[in-house]
Amino acid sequence: MNKFDYEILKRQIIKCYSELKDPVWAAEDYFIVIKCFLMNYEKHKRRQHYRLSNYNLLRVMDALADFSPEDYISGGMIERYFKTTFNPGCDYSIFHFLSVREFRFYESYY
Repeated sequence: MNKFDYEILKRQIIKCYSELKDPVWAAEDYFIVIKCFLMNYEKHKRRQHYRLSNYNLLRVMDALADFSPEDYISGGMIERYFKTTFNPGCDYSIFHFLSVREFRFYESYY
């Protein structure tokens, strides 16, 4: 398996960042959180997450801004997500994570 090139992802995020209407975070924060998710995905699924188009990356970046970068990383939302057992066939993609992250947030803080 080829090693994921996070520098390409970083450049892609910087390009997409310039297209966000009202960015809530700094570009580096988007990179850190998305990289954290992708590294956890590879660790737990033993394969790389599929690459995101710029369109889908913009959707991810827009949705991530509902919580702080600290919530995702220090608060344990990402790690807790990968420790959750979902229905068979769940792909644990970043889009699935975005659809259930509120539960991981409440588990982290309440």
